[in-house]
Formats: sequence, C-alpha cells, structure tokens
Amino acid sequence: MHKVFKDLEGLSERGIYKKNHIEYWLLNEELRYKALSKDFDILEKEYPDTYIRGLTSLRNESMFLGIYEVLLEVIECYNNELYCKKEVAIYEAIKQDKHDLEAWLQRHKLDERKKLLRFNRLFQNIFTVSGYEFLIREPLCIPVTIKLDELDFKHSVHFFNILNQEINGNRRTNKGVK
Repeated sequence: MHKVFKDLEGLSERGIYKKNHIEYWLLNEELRYKALSKDFDILEKEYPDTYIRGLTSLRNESMFLGIYEVLLEVIECYNNELYCKKEVAIYEAIKQDKHDLEAWLQRHKLDERKKLLRFNRLFQNIFTVSGYEFLIREPLCIPVTIKLDELDFKHSVHFFNILNQEINGNRRTNKGVK
C-alpha cells in the first residue's frame, strides 16, 4: 500500500497537484478502490457494530479509500469551475436588476447548497486571507501532502463568495425589516 501513496506523491509538480495528476492516479487505482470498497462493504455487513475503517489492522487500506474518495470530490470541484465561471458572468450582468438577482439567488440557494458545503468542507480555512486553503487534510494522518493550486479554483471561490455575501446580506436586510 505504501507504493500507492508514493506513486501519488510522485505526481506533484513542485508540491502542487493538478487536475490531470489526480485523474491519472484515480484511473490507475480504480480497480484497487473497487475491490477494497467491496471488501469493506462485506466486513461492514458481517460486523455491523464495528467501524471497519477505524480498525488498526486496516489502517492503510482505510486511508487509501479515504484519499480516493476525497480526490473524487476534488475532481468534482475542478469540474464545477466552468459552471462557476458562467454563473459569475450571469451575476455580473444581472446584479443591478433586483428581480433578476432575487430569482438567480433563489435558484442557487436550492441548487448550490451541496456544492458549497462540499467545497467548504474540503477547502475552507478561516485563518487564511482568502478564507480557503487548497491543502487536503482528510482523511486524518494521510501520508501524502496534497496541495492544489488556488488559481485552479478562482471562479468557484468568487462564485461562492458572491453567494455567501448576497445571501447573508439579504438575511440582514430582511431581519432589519421585521
């Protein structure tokens, strides 16, 4: 299992992982992931009261599954970048029209909550200037430092900041009216 982590570590360029590096590793490790997932599912059914991923004897396998699953989520965030860029452009075009802006916000309050929560869970860090840090910290104790280029997510950061600002701003305005 250590070779798998070393292979992942070897894919970074100057300590930064790009989308194509992550996709390459995920593709190479897909069969291992499916087999281990199946094994863990069987163990979870046989021992329903035991947290299988917490077993010391399966630590490396659990870590591999966790890293694989987190990197799948990272790829989803990469894939959302074009969508976020488009939505920022729409926002810029309609932000002065109260009716269009409210309709846009209503749509995103419902549609984007899951994406926003995933993005924040993966990258939010209130101790940085931008509020985000593109360093994968889960699963805990991973043997590889997975750092991503913040510029790869600039449209997502902008889009989610707009949503947060507009939604929180509207809440303050609505509270003041009541």
